[in-house]
Amino acid sequence: MLRVVISSLLIVNALFWGLYPHHADCKIGAFTGLKTCPSKYLHLGIGVLFYISAVLVAQQTYVQHIWF
Repeated sequence: MLRVVISSLLIVNALFWGLYPHHADCKIGAFTGLKTCPSKYLHLGIGVLFYISAVLVAQQTYVQHIWF
């Protein structure tokens, strides 16, 4: 059950980083004091990393069987 909750949170986070508009994050960054806005590829990369980690958590037993 915990694996389902963690993978769901990781998927939601991946969707946020991958689909949330980039310019809105720049406005939030400017409000917090960041001078430069990170590139859109950084946002997509973070989204991909969260998606891969969600898949690894959801398929933990299969991954352990292959790697170990």
